[in-house]
Amino acid sequence: MDKLYLAIDEPHYDGMTSQLYRQIMLWVYCNLNGYNFVYVPFKEIAHDCNPMDAENFFNFGEGELKEYELNGEKINYCFVPEFKSRITFKDISKNLNYFDEFTDRFWSKIEKTKKPKLIFDKNYVNVAVHVRRGDILEAQKDFGWKFHSDEYFIDTMYKLKQTNKNIRFYIFSENLTDRAIKRFPNIFKNCDIFSKFKNINDLDIQLIIDGCPYFSLWHIFNSDILIASKGCFSGLPILFHKGNVIVPKGRIFSKKSNISYNQDPISDLNFNYYENEIYKI
Repeated sequence: MDKLYLAIDEPHYDGMTSQLYRQIMLWVYCNLNGYNFVYVPFKEIAHDCNPMDAENFFNFGEGELKEYELNGEKINYCFVPEFKSRITFKDISKNLNYFDEFTDRFWSKIEKTKKPKLIFDKNYVNVAVHVRRGDILEAQKDFGWKFHSDEYFIDTMYKLKQTNKNIRFYIFSENLTDRAIKRFPNIFKNCDIFSKFKNINDLDIQLIIDGCPYFSLWHIFNSDILIASKGCFSGLPILFHKGNVIVPKGRIFSKKSNISYNQDPISDLNFNYYENEIYKI
């Protein structure tokens, strides 16, 4: 078994966190089962991200076997490994507690390269809130499984405020309303999709919209508490987050010691959601 070399079946023209999420899943699988993980560098990344910037930010390939280092050895490229193993890929995906023993190794890689300066205030409990909006509004004909209402995030923030008054929320999101207007002009014309957050006066909120993705990610990774969306931009930090994490109920994985769940109070979601007068400007 020590001669079995596994690498992710890339490239997939996908976001950087989606690509690295798959690599990390395979990395954990290999380490738990005694296989050899082979790191595949970023090649193409969606959302106009430079592969070298992603390499420098995550630094995940440090200390890992590379494709060019294997002379004549067969590399098994796979998306979901189906080898006979003590711990299966499905086991890992359903129980993220398997990742705990690799947390220090992951952080030792990512902390070695230059990062954006954190704006968190140590006098507060700093909560990162990832509100996934951009790719949903830009490319989809409906919200699908990726979308959660503003009420989900707002309800979660108020519940946290009840447990700690000295708390500050940093909302990270994208505003692609201009692009959405081209496809859905009747819905998104004269629409501010962040109006509900802007109208909150009794929570300490900082809205960080259309910021540098690495700035956002670094704050999501380092927050005291993370309120996550569905998807890998906050899903990747969940794997090794050192604080508490709140995710939408029904998310694909079910176990991790620091994860709790909150139900979206709005069950029937479609583009009519933004026809509410509160979004009109």
